[in-house]
Amino acid sequence: MLELEFNQGGRSGLSSLLIKKLARLISRELAIKKSLKISAALVNAPAMKKLNTLYRHRPKVTDVLAFPFGQPGHQVDEAVIGEVIICYEQAAKQAKAAGHAVRREIVFLLIHGILHLFDFDHMKPKEAAEMFTLQERILNKFFQTL
Repeated sequence: MLELEFNQGGRSGLSSLLIKKLARLISRELAIKKSLKISAALVNAPAMKKLNTLYRHRPKVTDVLAFPFGQPGHQVDEAVIGEVIICYEQAAKQAKAAGHAVRREIVFLLIHGILHLFDFDHMKPKEAAEMFTLQERILNKFFQTL
């Protein structure tokens, strides 16, 4: 079962109950049987730009970054598989452009980052199709049950 710790999650409009619900849904969709932990956090645009510059050598704000277990500077714990960082301001801009709530965009980005931690990628068309299909299925199931 996936355990999701979301720092500043309240700012996202997600209660701890909804975060647990999302973690259970992702656990079912990915058939996760053992106890795994993911840390997630909302950051501001300057912090995200700094992280993106440092880790990806791209000096610009991005919406989400996923750091898998074992990255330099991360605590070594077999149960902790990684960390997802979401830029609140970028999520808000994207939500406005798409015409939906910021909460929906943050859930979308959280799912996206978590899937990256489980080795899903979208660099090749076949990989992208698989990842985006799963991402949309999880997102739709989550919001259908609210």
